[in-house]
Parts: sequence; C-alpha cells; structure tokens
Amino acid sequence: MIICQHSKRNTPLVKHLKDVYWQSRRVADRLGVLSGQHHLRAYNKMVATLD
Repeated sequence: MIICQHSKRNTPLVKHLKDVYWQSRRVADRLGVLSGQHHLRAYNKMVATLD
C-alpha cells in the first residue's frame, strides 16, 4: 500500500487491494498510528524473509 493513500484515506480502486487496505487501516486505527514512513526494499528485513 502507498503511504499517501493511507494518509489521505483514499480507498484503492483495484478490487484485490481493497480488503488489504481496510485490514491495514483498521489495525492502524486500533494502534493509533498517526503517520508512516516508506522503507526501501533493500533495508526492509521482513521482505527479505519472503525472498
């Protein structure tokens, strides 16, 4: 998901991303997340576990 999309609370137009968007938005709201930051894939350790 794009951080800008979350900060402006714009729902994605693509059907397969809508569920992911709403799940992440609910979790972020529940945790009180106010802002986010993009991490480059090279520095994202969670993504490295998927490779």
